[in-house]
Amino acid sequence: MDLCIYYNDTLEERQKFRLNILSGLNDIFDVQIFQDLPLYIRKDVLNGKLLYMKDKSIYEIARNTIEEFEDFRRGYYDAIGLEKIK
Repeated sequence: MDLCIYYNDTLEERQKFRLNILSGLNDIFDVQIFQDLPLYIRKDVLNGKLLYMKDKSIYEIARNTIEEFEDFRRGYYDAIGLEKIK
């Protein structure tokens, strides 16, 4: 099971948090920190199921991720052969 968490802290603290979580879970779980994932994966994460939301700022984070991906999409799709830049 893939779980992705938005953890609002420094990179070092996010990494500590992730390792702490992983150390207490069974190997069937893969836990990632949202903002540490590559952009194309963060965009795919948004298609998953939201299990918990502390506040509504997640909607702004999602919107910003989609906008950032749209700026990146043409070059990325061209690089992986999905779409040629015209």
